[in-house]
Amino acid sequence: MLRGRIAQILPIVRRAAAEGRSANATLRLLREHGLGIRRQRFLELYRDLRGIEKKRETIKYVPRKYAPSRNLFVELPEEAMKSRYRYVLRYDVMDKEGNITSRYFSVRTNRYMSVGEMQDIVGSKVKDYERKYENKLIRMLVEQAFHRKGEMWD
Repeated sequence: MLRGRIAQILPIVRRAAAEGRSANATLRLLREHGLGIRRQRFLELYRDLRGIEKKRETIKYVPRKYAPSRNLFVELPEEAMKSRYRYVLRYDVMDKEGNITSRYFSVRTNRYMSVGEMQDIVGSKVKDYERKYENKLIRMLVEQAFHRKGEMWD
């Protein structure tokens, strides 16, 4: 039953994705055609067709005291990873004139870490930079998390 419905839905979703329609507009269009689908399943399909990476954006909302869940990590082959984990954090700084600049910092480790631990490491490095260039740290977010494929999780 679902496979037949997906076969009906796919051409409409492909056309809407090619036109640049948003996920909500596309879902509305499907419902107008009488083709219902669970929102979660539809978003999964829509992301696949548009080539949108699900994991990258949601990790930045993990609270400081928690470690990101495993499904938020991108698995990379052993050749691409020197350590078991790699976290990429973005931090924004403001200079004396009020200009905001985004910078990125990568933390490589063999330990599964909480967001707070990552931010403490980057924060200690950024403090030297702040003093040297008289900048003020505004915000710090985890942008991506990578795990070496085939390695055990802590």
